[in-house]
Amino acid sequence: MSHKARTEESAPEAAVSRQVGDLFRRERERVFRVALAMLGDPEKAEDAASQAFLEAYRSWPSFRGHSKPSTWLHRIAVNVCLQMIRKRGVVETPLEESAARDPGARTEEKTVAREAVRRALEQLDGEHRAVVVLHEFGGYRYREIAAILDCPVGTVRSRLHYGMRRLRVLLEEELR
Repeated sequence: MSHKARTEESAPEAAVSRQVGDLFRRERERVFRVALAMLGDPEKAEDAASQAFLEAYRSWPSFRGHSKPSTWLHRIAVNVCLQMIRKRGVVETPLEESAARDPGARTEEKTVAREAVRRALEQLDGEHRAVVVLHEFGGYRYREIAAILDCPVGTVRSRLHYGMRRLRVLLEEELR
């Protein structure tokens, strides 16, 4: 095979690498934050984010463009996280970020609240947990969550409503 033929064959691969690389640079922090909120462990979150980007690279040729590339990537990341949760069972969820939003709270109170929310989130099933995490930790809107999870907006609203209601009940029990 000539050098020219090898160059021509690798041009599409180079384009894919460049496109996925650009997507990675734009979305890596957000993908990691969602994975961290869902998995609760920075190393597992990093693994999930890496796996999601690898899966995106491998699947790029089949990306049809029905959604934004970032939405498609986040769908892959959430699916990777849900698979990890199913394989490993209940996981811990660190909430330093949410506790850090209230700088006036004392460290002890933050720790108690963080642990209570972590334990409550652990008790939500995967579908409700994914919607709550994407909305509350990822800052996604209903339509974005619907696209990421490939379900109707009404389903997202329902899961968020019931997930938050269940979370509230669990937190009330936890903090008594």
